[in-house]
Amino acid sequence: MAATLSKATHAIPPTFGSLLAKCLCVFLIACLYYLAARLSLQLQFANTQASPVWPPSGIALAALMLWGYSMGYGVFLGAFCANFIEFLLKSEQSIGTFGELLQYLQQTPGVISVSFWIALGNTCEAIFAVYLFDRLKMTRTPFYTLAQMIHFFIICILVSILAASSGVLALVLGGFLPLNLASQAWFTWWLGDATGIFVLTPLLVHLLKPHWFESLKNIKKILSIPALLHYILIVSLSLLTFGDYINNEFFNSQAFLLLPVLIVTVMSQGLLQANIGILLVSAIAIQGTLMNVGPFSGREQNESLVLLQSFIGVICMTIYLLGAMLRERGEALTALNQYKEHLEQRVSERTEELSTLNNELSNVNENLRHSNQALDDFAHIASHDLKEPLRGIENHLTFLKEDFANELPKGAYDRVQKIPPIIKHLETLIDSLLRYSQVGCIGFNKSHADLNAIVKSVVDSLDGCFEMDEIELRQSQELPIVIGDPVLIGELFRNLITNAIKYNDKASKWIEIGYDSNKKNIGEFYVKDNGIGIREQHLKKVFNLFKRLNGREQYGGGTGVGMSIVKKIISQHGGEIWIESVFGQGTTVYFTLEARYEC
Repeated sequence: MAATLSKATHAIPPTFGSLLAKCLCVFLIACLYYLAARLSLQLQFANTQASPVWPPSGIALAALMLWGYSMGYGVFLGAFCANFIEFLLKSEQSIGTFGELLQYLQQTPGVISVSFWIALGNTCEAIFAVYLFDRLKMTRTPFYTLAQMIHFFIICILVSILAASSGVLALVLGGFLPLNLASQAWFTWWLGDATGIFVLTPLLVHLLKPHWFESLKNIKKILSIPALLHYILIVSLSLLTFGDYINNEFFNSQAFLLLPVLIVTVMSQGLLQANIGILLVSAIAIQGTLMNVGPFSGREQNESLVLLQSFIGVICMTIYLLGAMLRERGEALTALNQYKEHLEQRVSERTEELSTLNNELSNVNENLRHSNQALDDFAHIASHDLKEPLRGIENHLTFLKEDFANELPKGAYDRVQKIPPIIKHLETLIDSLLRYSQVGCIGFNKSHADLNAIVKSVVDSLDGCFEMDEIELRQSQELPIVIGDPVLIGELFRNLITNAIKYNDKASKWIEIGYDSNKKNIGEFYVKDNGIGIREQHLKKVFNLFKRLNGREQYGGGTGVGMSIVKKIISQHGGEIWIESVFGQGTTVYFTLEARYEC
């Protein structure tokens, strides 16, 4: 037992400066326990050492919870002395000297052993309670959460069984308790210990904090004016219920009227103030019951006190559980408000960040739009301005050939003859650049565009090409009406169909135009041919400006601007474009128009 008692694993331990200070504290606990036990034994049942009122159990558990297992020595010493002195006082022999004491102990040797086992049971009661708190990983002040409070009640009820069983068994075996009274004595003992813990332990643990400023703060709480008003109300109602000052049968028979007042106290003031109220009710109720006044009077003293302690125990459990729930609710609301404030702050910060990013993105888009517009304007102006010098060069070449044809050496004349085709090719490139820049310059007229009419118009304008190359146009279904610019969409189909005609070396040629009718709100269209196809590594390069995959004179020539124009038109409509092709078998160009359409 010594090894157990010396173990100190406390969650809220004070630091004792020396062994002397610890011994002094143990001695004070022993004295306090002894005095409380001596008073409680005045109410014992049939001289059995079993009292229905046993505050020492609450003192013992509070001491071990606050200052560690070593306080068990003081509990054991106080319990042993209290029970031993009680046996001496109940003795019929006169014990005035040390010799008479030795003679008494020789005649009744069981007094020391029974006192020892009773004290051991009282000590182990507190030790096991604290041990179970630690095993369940509860703090040494388990009065804050609902789960902790439930564990506290269950553990206290269980350890009270240990003390009651140890004490009653020792009394029976020592011959101090008749067997027919054992069960009643056991219940009285168990109830007294459990109620003593319920009433005193939470109060003492809250008040005797190891840090003086915490204790001072709690003392200020219990002495506040609202708390004092509640105490006055509780004391007044308790005196009406358990006193004979008014002799009102209604109040003397309605103990439950105290419960609403205590509930209001715990809800408005807190658990500590309600604990003070329970202590006041308990003290007044015990005094009134001993005076045979109140709702539990009119019976034998022990029976009345047992009923009273049962009532006090129920009140304690009700108020403590309610207080724990209110505390948890308050902490949850506080945490929720803090989380709400944190969330609002985060949302505000994110909103500000998004606003900043949106502004930056808008600025970037605006700058990009201006840059694109400037590039388009530059290309448009440059294409016009570049044509004028080319015409001058061409005119001077014409004059040179007409005026000095016979004077030029043959080699020089041949070189002059090669210049006009180069100028013609340059004019073609400039015209293509002009067409590309005009896609960005002309207005975007958004309206309902009938694709069937647009495709028919394009095919009619290319009718000569279809007839000359004997090309079959396939269209398995009617095309929908889309939302877009009819002129630009017409230019898109013209470029795609022209490319499908040009880059086809098959004997039997065909072009297929269609769309995916399973799509909703987005039209996925395609232009498919059985032409020469495109190698996989070149699929993305075809959209580059002036990019040709074949020689200048192959497949009717060209400048490599057509697919760049197509991509630009699709981008203006907010769509996408991609190519799937098998080299030597054909090409399919897919594109989407991100607009609602009607069939």
